[in-house]
Amino acid sequence: MFKLTSNRRVTWPVTVNEPIDGGTVKKSEIKASFDLLPSSESDALLTGTDGNKALLRRALNGWEGLSEEDGTEIPFTAESVERVIDVTFVRVALLNSYFQAASGTAAQEKN
Repeated sequence: MFKLTSNRRVTWPVTVNEPIDGGTVKKSEIKASFDLLPSSESDALLTGTDGNKALLRRALNGWEGLSEEDGTEIPFTAESVERVIDVTFVRVALLNSYFQAASGTAAQEKN
């Protein structure tokens, strides 16, 4: 039996496709923790001029496996969230994973 809950938080895999020379990408995986928002709230956030970023500011509440170039783990803070979501391909990866989790679509399995 499915139980409807008002608050749901999930940790979800995020595949980041980092563009590299030659028209290919380097795939890296991190984990992100999201609060799955009611659609009325996520829809309202998305309609603003800063919609995608606003949604992530509200829904994203942690991560694992995200580091600086030197390997130092990036702590989850308001400032680091802004840095991370300002990188287009990282923001897209986070949004894709959020919507996958929010829609109940299973994470893609590795081969």
